[in-house]
Amino acid sequence: MNRPRMDARDYTIQLRQAMRQYLPRQGLPLMGKGRWSDRILVTTILLMVFSSLGSLQDRFAEGRSAVVKMYSSRRRPGQTYAGFIGQLTRHSTRLLELVAQALRQRMICRAGASWKVGRHLAFGVDGSKSDAPRTTANRRGLKIGGKRKSGPQQLLVTLLHLGTGLPWAWRRGEATASERGLLLTLLGVLPAGTLLVADAGFIGYAWGRSILGAGHQILVRAGNNVRLLQGLGGRVRTKGNLVYVWPEAVQRRGDEPLVLRRIILVDSRNRRMCLLTSLSEAELTIEEARELYRRRWGIEVFFRGLKQTLSRRKMLSDSPAHAGVELDWTMAGY
Repeated sequence: MNRPRMDARDYTIQLRQAMRQYLPRQGLPLMGKGRWSDRILVTTILLMVFSSLGSLQDRFAEGRSAVVKMYSSRRRPGQTYAGFIGQLTRHSTRLLELVAQALRQRMICRAGASWKVGRHLAFGVDGSKSDAPRTTANRRGLKIGGKRKSGPQQLLVTLLHLGTGLPWAWRRGEATASERGLLLTLLGVLPAGTLLVADAGFIGYAWGRSILGAGHQILVRAGNNVRLLQGLGGRVRTKGNLVYVWPEAVQRRGDEPLVLRRIILVDSRNRRMCLLTSLSEAELTIEEARELYRRRWGIEVFFRGLKQTLSRRKMLSDSPAHAGVELDWTMAGY
């Protein structure tokens, strides 16, 4: 029996139906006052993320063409990339929050047994740099965070759900921004009682106290001796498997020390690794800590997929505002 051929209209209808599963059901109207309604804006930028073409203008033309076919009975959107990115930039913060909330809710519904890793609701955190064109505006607005000859960049800090390997939230800043500071702005979107799993660059007294104060827990890699532990943020003392971080300024204020439990892991090559956690032995066993930190490697794989598989190592926008919007929606699409 001969199968009917699937034309472009059939494909775009299926694409629209597939994307509808993940976009918000409310707050993202298809109809608008101008050429660009909220839903058409979001659909177009997400299709641009999936494009393999080499320029923003070409990606826009490809995405717009698909949107016109997906919504053939609707008013045609604007034809210029400048008009599109201007409209998206004005509404990006609001639209991105709507989409991110919908994606997080979808993840909760779909995760099932993978919502937790054993007993723990765990999220990995790490930062990565995203390159931007060497325009004067980008150099001034995004800064240069690497070597003198490097170009402008954005710092991207991401929370990865360790049960599913999916991104939960992210925050971007200029190249010289603080990874710890960007992470602290994300604490409000974490579910209650989250265990944050991080690499050595994040740990510090103020950082740890802020996370614990927000009702979360930490598991962080650190140096395995007192000299290396000094990077935690002041005077450090150890007693058995406990580490006390208590900077002098904090002592003078009468604040409590940051007390963490030290876990030493040894691999098959007899290499030692030190982890620090706010959880007791009853709350987190050594084997649980080993498995959780092993899963933290997934965030490195995530960044590699973003930069290599998706070919988004570098944003293409020539201004800081547009480069930020481009990076935000690249993460949403990915």
